[in-house]
Formats: sequence, C-alpha cells, structure tokens
Amino acid sequence: TGNMLKALYSKRGSYFTSEDTLLVGLDVLRESGDSTRWCTEKRVRGGDPVRCATGAAPSLGREFTMNSYAVFMQGEARPVEPLKVTLGARYDMFKGELNRSVGSPAGNFNNNINAFSPKAGALYTLAPGYDVFGNVGSGFQLPDDFAKFDNPDLKPTRLVSYEVGTRFRPSPRIRGSLAYFITDSRDEIVTTIDPVRGPLLVNKGKTRRQGVEGELNVAATQAVTAFRNYPCDDAKQKDFVDFGSDFSGNRRVGIPRHLFSAGIDYLDPQGFGGRLTVRGIGNRALTDDNTQSTGGYTVVDAQ
Repeated sequence: TGNMLKALYSKRGSYFTSEDTLLVGLDVLRESGDSTRWCTEKRVRGGDPVRCATGAAPSLGREFTMNSYAVFMQGEARPVEPLKVTLGARYDMFKGELNRSVGSPAGNFNNNINAFSPKAGALYTLAPGYDVFGNVGSGFQLPDDFAKFDNPDLKPTRLVSYEVGTRFRPSPRIRGSLAYFITDSRDEIVTTIDPVRGPLLVNKGKTRRQGVEGELNVAATQAVTAFRNYPCDDAKQKDFVDFGSDFSGNRRVGIPRHLFSAGIDYLDPQGFGGRLTVRGIGNRALTDDNTQSTGGYTVVDAQ
C-alpha cells in the first residue's frame, strides 16, 4: 500500500517562443508492505526450518515502510524554429525500515539512498513530417520489496541511456519511427548462491544493452489500421565475475534478443471495433554461462 503527495508548477512561453514550457515538481511517497509465511502440514514452505520443526507459527513474517522524496524539473524550448531542446533533472531520496521480523533480523534500507538523474534531448525537423532526434539520460533501479533488507549492502543499479533516431509521417495515413539505443548499467542486481546464506541478491559487474527499434502504422481505410513494432535488444555482460567464474561477454539472463508485435485495428463510425495482435518473444538465456536457454514463443490476441 502507499500514499502519494504531488505538487506541480508549470509555465508556458516567454523564453524563445510561445511554445516553450517549464515544469517543476515535488513527489512524496510513503509505501508499506506486509508478508507472512506459515508452515504447512508437510512443512513445504518452511521459511525457517527450525521454527517449523518446533511447531512455531508463523515461520516468517516481515513488515516494512519506505519513504521517498523527489524534486524534478523539465524545460522545453525552441531556440530556432526547426529545433526543440529538452533539459531535465530529478533528485530522489529514499529511507526505509524493516519494522517487524519473525525468522529474520530487523534492519534498515541503507538508511539513506540518494540518486541524481539528469537528461537532455533534441529534436530537429528536416521537413514537414520528418524529424530526427537524440536523447541521453541517466536513471536507477532499486531492489524489489523485501529484497532491500535481505542484503543491507545492496546498492541501486545505475543506468545511462543514449538514443538517436528518426520519426516520419509522409502522409496522414502513414507514420513510423526508427531508433538505435544503448543502455549501460553498473552495479547490476543479480541472484547468487552464498555458501552460508543461500540465494542472495548482490551487485555484480556491468552490462550493455543495445539495439534498434522500429515502428510502422498504416491506416488502410478510415476504419482499418495495421501496425508493426520490432525491437532488437543485444544485452551482454561487460564485467561480471561470480565466485571465480568470468561471464563477461555472455548474454544477460532473461532478456530476449528479438521481440515483435503486429496487428490490425478496426473501428467503424458507429463505434464497433476490434483488434487482432500477434506478439513474439525470442529465446532467452537461463544461466550466466549461457549453456541453458529457453525457446521463444508467439501469442495471438483477439478482442
């Protein structure tokens, strides 16, 4: 559960053109989570084998609260007519506590974690209906839920992303985009097997994800639109050594290299419509050494 408070201030115009904008904001979020695990009759979900063996219940119970605060700003301006520039930044602060614990020690979520995330982008109009763009930005990823407390030394994953591409709309019925992207990360959060504590989330190494993403939408008639999206994502470990084994250069676990979606939308003037979508996901590595993988699959949705 959670409670959020948001405050925004916006201003338009008065910089270069009447389309220029400035947005400043504040986010305050309080989250809480509660988890209880009970021993079953056959002790399948033991949580804590000692407590289950002695008949104590529950075997594992935890409750946490986390407070987060963020200030952010973003501005868009057109210093010259074909060019739009975007600058932004966000500063996040986190503090969390494990308030109640049965079967595991109480603890704090690193007391305080702060993260600064700037971004910048530019879009240039070559001709009506044809744009080129570029973006660069940084971000972070926190561990999920109770994982924040299982390893108090766990740090957030830091991300830096780059993107260049083009958008086109040669006619009112055809639009699309094509982009090349790179995302570098450090302090990746991965699961390792600790000889004493068992499965444990830790920070390990660096990764790079790069690829292309294309999208095309064609309105065959006023009622029928066909669409196609295809991202290609080559995600590899750059610097990853785990218990003496070097996995650098291997594919990132769980991330498919190929994805695609295609479909048809139908909507007549009377409001009756439907959609047929085909989505495909390519094979994914299951282990860091890439000796095991799972095959891809295709899903067809109709509505």
